[in-house]
Amino acid sequence: MRRLVSTVAFLLGTTLFIPAATLNDVKILEASENIKYLTQNITKNYLYLYTYPNKRHLKITIQDAIKDLEKNIQTIATTTKAEKTKEILDFFAYEKEHIKLLLDQKPDTAKASEFLDFSEALTEGAQSIAGAIDYNYSFEDRMFIRSKRIEYLMEKLAKYYMVSGLSIHTASINEDMAKIVTDVEKNLAKIQQYTYPKTLNVQKTSLSKLWGTSKHYYTTVNEVKIPSLVLLATQGLQNIMAQIAIHHGKGE
Repeated sequence: MRRLVSTVAFLLGTTLFIPAATLNDVKILEASENIKYLTQNITKNYLYLYTYPNKRHLKITIQDAIKDLEKNIQTIATTTKAEKTKEILDFFAYEKEHIKLLLDQKPDTAKASEFLDFSEALTEGAQSIAGAIDYNYSFEDRMFIRSKRIEYLMEKLAKYYMVSGLSIHTASINEDMAKIVTDVEKNLAKIQQYTYPKTLNVQKTSLSKLWGTSKHYYTTVNEVKIPSLVLLATQGLQNIMAQIAIHHGKGE
């Protein structure tokens, strides 16, 4: 239940003191949060595949993520009664099938651009679905929000890093990355202030060091490009943040 509270607060960005959500609301919120993360992950990995087409194992990784995406879309579809949400899900289903077709074709610039549009559109849709649901949350819920937001932002940063330097590179990409870096650091500062159990405190130290390295990659993207190292560092960061999110999700 605590995770669900956190999801709402994360997506709405405001503190609300209202009646608790229903079990169905909780399912929708969980699935919406998963959709946001998965669309970033799918696109990031496709852009990596586009850059390194010989890394064929990435196609399997993307296919697995699409299956997870389908499960979360289905969860909302079988739970919601809201007509607006159903309309958004129809769009999700169309876009999901479209990218599955693209994935079976040889990667190119046009397809990479379509994957990028896909991630942005489904993220907005998931935010809209979750934004219609309100929920109470506590301090631990807020900490859970921070950890989930950091996970999402790190995945988005890695996606933008893969975009930079490509022919689909948008004029604002560096500015967008700079804003996300600032947002990550703001939320990481709160994580660093929190006293965790001994094992997680050790992980927290590793998190700080690994983020320092990753931040260097993002802020020097115009000088040197090392996608493999960035993706490896991102995975390490995500692994630590996942443990921290579980801690707060349990309300410990």
